[in-house]
Amino acid sequence: MVGFLPGYPYLGDLSEKIALPRKVTPSLRIPARSIAIAERMTAVYPIECPGGWHVIGRTPMKLFDEMANRPALLAPGDRVRFTPITRVEYDRLLQTDGGFDEPKHMSDSQS
Repeated sequence: MVGFLPGYPYLGDLSEKIALPRKVTPSLRIPARSIAIAERMTAVYPIECPGGWHVIGRTPMKLFDEMANRPALLAPGDRVRFTPITRVEYDRLLQTDGGFDEPKHMSDSQS
């Protein structure tokens, strides 16, 4: 499902084991690229903005680039899997284009 901001994906079917309700009081500032959960959904904030979801991590992958040929990294129907990476790899990806053109991080169905 496409979210409320450009490049903001709603990712469903989160395990009930880690599902959380939305925050009672939303945060005024969620950093860009934050991974957050609410109910049985996961989302990635493409830009810094307010939000009522619980942040559980961050990705170096840039989800939206208005200057790219395909501005949104993800499209409806894409499958997303979060995998742990080292801080060195995270920092390396941040120094590049944020992974927007990193084919090794995308499966054949996404490229």
